[in-house]
Amino acid sequence: MPGPFVPLVVGLHVLMVASNGPPTVDIRATCQTSVNAIANLTGGTDNQTIDACVEQQNAALEQIKKNWATYPAAAKEHCVQASGYMPSYIEWLTCFEMELDVRKLRKEDAATAQAKATPRRRGSNSRIGTEPTRCPTVNFQPDGSIASVINC
Repeated sequence: MPGPFVPLVVGLHVLMVASNGPPTVDIRATCQTSVNAIANLTGGTDNQTIDACVEQQNAALEQIKKNWATYPAAAKEHCVQASGYMPSYIEWLTCFEMELDVRKLRKEDAATAQAKATPRRRGSNSRIGTEPTRCPTVNFQPDGSIASVINC
């Protein structure tokens, strides 16, 4: 039964981590292990399947290399964990894309929340200094996380 032991064995195929790029992984071994696990379930294997897997992994690696400098350090730390599961450039690329989408959504949400939290001016016939205080007031950081909350 290859199930729970596959990630541990395949995790050993990581060759080195380069500070200026993604870690290098023996992706053929990863693909072979994946195909073998699928073959045990379905009852067959195919060298074309392994070749297709390697081709897809290499395409994902090229995309990661292209964008490596733009990924935040926190995303690199979170997404590239070769020992936690079977190393896969496709998984890493998907994780990077999701991380960037989440950051973008948080920034948009923060901007929307900040706009809603900003007091609106009243008409010219309202008295100065009588604007009610809106509570609680939430202040956001540029990445969309909460910086502070003022509870009145």
